[in-house]
Amino acid sequence: MAGRNDDYGGNFLNRMRTSIRTLLFLAEKYDTNFELVIVDYNPPADKLLLKEALALDSNSNLNIRHIIIPHEFHLEVSQGGKNPFPEYIAKNIGIRRANGTFIASVNPDIIFSDVFVKYLASGDLDANYFYRANRHDLDIKAIDDLLTVPEILQICRKTTVRIWTNNGSPYVSWKRWFKRFKRKPKPYNLWHAPVFNFIPAIKSYLNPDRIHDAAAGDFIIMHRDAWFKTRGFDQIPFLSYVDGYHLFRISCFGLKQEIIPFPIYHVDHRTSNGTRPSLDIQNYLADTKKMQDTGIPYKEYSPDWGFPKNNFAEKLF
Repeated sequence: MAGRNDDYGGNFLNRMRTSIRTLLFLAEKYDTNFELVIVDYNPPADKLLLKEALALDSNSNLNIRHIIIPHEFHLEVSQGGKNPFPEYIAKNIGIRRANGTFIASVNPDIIFSDVFVKYLASGDLDANYFYRANRHDLDIKAIDDLLTVPEILQICRKTTVRIWTNNGSPYVSWKRWFKRFKRKPKPYNLWHAPVFNFIPAIKSYLNPDRIHDAAAGDFIIMHRDAWFKTRGFDQIPFLSYVDGYHLFRISCFGLKQEIIPFPIYHVDHRTSNGTRPSLDIQNYLADTKKMQDTGIPYKEYSPDWGFPKNNFAEKLF
């Protein structure tokens, strides 16, 4: 996980704390040997570090590490520092320093379902695959810190409004769909109505191998050798589509996709703002299509991805 204590999207600490609390509970329940690497990137000088702000402790089944990336490094690598949080530079730093045999890149506000962690704990993963998941969006912006993890997961199951699949992202809530359609009354959004939920299922049956690039940054897991072979994410100071590029690029290295058939949950929050700029979608569509057609990565990444020569400060939770 990577982040900074800047309240990105609103209620950031609550969302991140809920994610980690849930993972701590489920790691203990299924007696895992997991490691969680938190990259605290370019922490604001006037705020607590994530370790202090989250106020959580590791347990014997989930060892939590806290890597701190200083502002000076950020200025060196981020083309002037206009984007305070180049997400994929931060994620690469964590991935490069992780100890696991399989390494997951996960956003800090993802809540894992019980069965999802049980599956990961089973160790039934293949080094020839990269693994994705269907993200279930929730109709809530914060979760009470006093709730137990079983109560949190029950709320997640009851408040899911939309599911991001590899062949569409239908709403399961009419109320939430209408709210979006009222805001963006485009013909395309009609097909996201709950009545058409059978369409993604049919598409998935006809095209099961379609790259699942919807909400791609929320969960990707691969064998550590695959991360090193493909050299992580593109280290450009942008936010959107970098994760999608990663999926199409790693498929050029012969890795196959598997979608884990259990949900991960995502608490609602404001979308990205202008300080975290986006790449152009038309370039993304053209580049990824070319990769699919030719099997050749659209660009070569640096062998120094993740900045292995830098010694960043690290603390244990």
